[in-house]
Amino acid sequence: MTRDRGGEAVGMNGNFVYRTPKLSQFFSAHRRTWDQFYESERWVFERIIAQGGFGHVLDVGCAAGGLGAALAERDALLSYSGVDINDEAIAAARRLRSAQPSRFFCGDVIELGDFGRPAFDTVFSLSCADWNVETRRILERCWSLVAAGGRFVLSLRLSPGRSLLDAAESYQYLAFDEAATGAEERAPYVVFNAADALRTLVGLVPAPAHVLGYGYWGTPSPSARTPVERLVFAVFAVTKRGADERGGMAHLDLRLPHDVWGEPAMPL
Repeated sequence: MTRDRGGEAVGMNGNFVYRTPKLSQFFSAHRRTWDQFYESERWVFERIIAQGGFGHVLDVGCAAGGLGAALAERDALLSYSGVDINDEAIAAARRLRSAQPSRFFCGDVIELGDFGRPAFDTVFSLSCADWNVETRRILERCWSLVAAGGRFVLSLRLSPGRSLLDAAESYQYLAFDEAATGAEERAPYVVFNAADALRTLVGLVPAPAHVLGYGYWGTPSPSARTPVERLVFAVFAVTKRGADERGGMAHLDLRLPHDVWGEPAMPL
């Protein structure tokens, strides 16, 4: 079920239900091969592959399923499941299916209850949680779907300044180029204060065993409208403790620009 908010369709849990065909058009041609993923993503992917690969994968915000195709190039997964809120993107994913075996689901990850498995070895949220309204709830839902000993791989935009969570203040037109005129459908362009983001990740329940992070400074998308002029594009791999592992503080391995933390230099 959806309701209207400011001319945009919103699901029962508050997330935008994107309707634009530009999503399926763009992602049917982009982010489908290994080389089309960002350096930050590939850096983290390579380290997981070196440890044995991704196993059974759930890709939250899968668009046209390109991540499955890219990981299949490296023979790095056992199965691929994708979920996206845009029905045309899911139709494209089913049509272009190139990672076998694969399954696709259309809907809000917060609302959907059954993805064919109780848990996954790797759950991805790349340009998804920070592109919607209920960012923290999406992160918590993704974490709940990670199997013991598995990983949650996500991308976040970071800043030393305050977090920007209000879609009226920081948003992006879904034009995917510099020609955004304001007529296009738009998405929240969430930017986390870096310390807030790290506290959110280490505060996941159950507490993670390990947090790996890699990122670098860049400028916002040309189609974004946000107060920040530069931000760190970061990718994290958060590892859930195994069933027989004891609790304790998560081990942090953060390869992020030192000045993203502001003062104090490290937030924990």
